[in-house]
Amino acid sequence: MENRPMVTIAVAVYNVERFLPKGFDSILAQTYTDFEVVVIDDGSTDNTLAMCQRIAETDSRIRVLHFPHRGLGPVRNSLIENARGKYLYFFDIDDYIEPDTLADNVAAIEDGDNDVVLFGFYVEQKVTGVCDGVSLPDKRMGTNEEFKQFYCNELVKSAYGCGYLWSKFYRYEFVRDLYAAGVHFENIEMHEDELFNLKLFRHISRCRSLSKKYYHYVIYPKGNTTTRYRERGYENSIILYNSRIELYREWIKDREDLLVDFRQLLLIAVSGSVMIFDYYSQANMGLVKSYRQVKRVLGLPEVRECAQNCRIELSGTHKSAFNRMMDKAFYENKPLRFLFARWIRDQYRIVKKLRKGR
Repeated sequence: MENRPMVTIAVAVYNVERFLPKGFDSILAQTYTDFEVVVIDDGSTDNTLAMCQRIAETDSRIRVLHFPHRGLGPVRNSLIENARGKYLYFFDIDDYIEPDTLADNVAAIEDGDNDVVLFGFYVEQKVTGVCDGVSLPDKRMGTNEEFKQFYCNELVKSAYGCGYLWSKFYRYEFVRDLYAAGVHFENIEMHEDELFNLKLFRHISRCRSLSKKYYHYVIYPKGNTTTRYRERGYENSIILYNSRIELYREWIKDREDLLVDFRQLLLIAVSGSVMIFDYYSQANMGLVKSYRQVKRVLGLPEVRECAQNCRIELSGTHKSAFNRMMDKAFYENKPLRFLFARWIRDQYRIVKKLRKGR
């Protein structure tokens, strides 16, 4: 391929104008310079497209494409189709990366002709100012079996999850060949990244993990990819849970202990869908609709099965209500259901007060 860059940085954007300067600055500050940036605008309705085009005029390595709004999964499929680099890196523009991210990951992926390199990251909470770090061990894996054990022992239990694209650096031909075989991003609102990686994991032959943290995952109060309200986000969590169970049955069925982890992860996701304040404030739902939504989620077969086979403990605001919800007796106990409905009512009143105070 003529003038083929070594790395394609793949960026999907949609209504993220206020995050563009910092994200692009961190890309263009890379010490490794042999890369292209492929930006696909997913039908933004703000100034995102115009800003990306202006930035592209200042650097010939940036290509900007525009399509009508389709969703993140289809956009990322198009990014694979339009990539030209030997290596592929997916980047979320509302975050930022360390200057040596590309240099170190190119060196690591070439040291052993690896399919994928995985690395650590920071999690920055803008509301609280708290910054956590997630590290992986420095490790080389030369077979899929070795990577499988790494997935079971390290990735599944990793804080903040292990399905993110931006904490992985891919050999493009590895991704391209699987893409040609039908491994695509699904068109869903959430978790399309982990669903994609779960399919890739079964085919990894050689892999490297780095302990250094390169990525800054920033969680804002509202407006970025992480904090956008999704009315049926719980359905995406069910899809992800079923995909994890399929992975377990086909790839790691000798590790029954992971079933507990997968069940707990679903319950945590469900609690996030029905219990955080933003769920009610962004959705602008009344008490009756909120209760019906919660009742619908709790009645899903996967949630019932997980609730009856494992239990997790939360601290703080949600502990009492969540543990009542997850109790085996909840589904048959009318007083407990009443208590949970009352809890929803109380949270709804708190949200109304918060709105008036703004």
